[in-house]
Amino acid sequence: MKLRDENKIDRQDFFSLLLEAKDKEGLTFNEIVGQCYMSFLAGFDTSSQTISYCIHQLAHNEDMQDKLRQEIFENLGTDFRKYTYEDILKLPYLDKVFHETLRLYPVLGFLNRICIKPYKVPGTNVVLDKGTPVLISTLGFQHNPEYFPDPLKFDPERFSEDKPLIPFSFQPFGKGPRSCIGMCYGKLQTKLGIAALISQFKFLPSPKTPRLVELDKLAKSLVMITKKGIVVRVLKLQGQ
Repeated sequence: MKLRDENKIDRQDFFSLLLEAKDKEGLTFNEIVGQCYMSFLAGFDTSSQTISYCIHQLAHNEDMQDKLRQEIFENLGTDFRKYTYEDILKLPYLDKVFHETLRLYPVLGFLNRICIKPYKVPGTNVVLDKGTPVLISTLGFQHNPEYFPDPLKFDPERFSEDKPLIPFSFQPFGKGPRSCIGMCYGKLQTKLGIAALISQFKFLPSPKTPRLVELDKLAKSLVMITKKGIVVRVLKLQGQ
């Protein structure tokens, strides 16, 4: 912070936006440090977990893995070090695989909100008073067969353009003005991670790879974590 302040350095990045807010909004040093820490914390574990869940499902669905790898090679080539943000946008099947992973395994099993005005729950006599904390079960409605038939099946084609989703049935990043501020960053980081791994390795189930990941229901973490971890066989692709 001192280096950038003294030398008037503006790199057009997240940190520069925080320094601008310091001058315009009076953001303190501790608040800036806290924002940087939270951005790293929220973006690291969530992305790595989503990549792990995706690899687990692709190990069990070799045809989908091959289809994704072909799309990556045809559009991005085999050198993952040269993949760019613009390249990632060219991969519609990767987008489907990514979203289906988040549907089946949302990083946050719930969204927390606060009621801003009295609300009567339709069909009941229950009234939520202003200021009432509300937990919305992301995992619940993304596994609801009314919205997603055969909900435990990994099916990226649910997110095809010709299959519009029921509004608000899919909210891995939340919705509205309180949606995840790091959504674009999270999508880019996770998709790049998946593309890099699939371009270099083939993943297969091992004797220790269950068909569905068992989640730790007693975990004290805000994010959903596995009870026994994720284990797959990893084979280096020839020529990569």
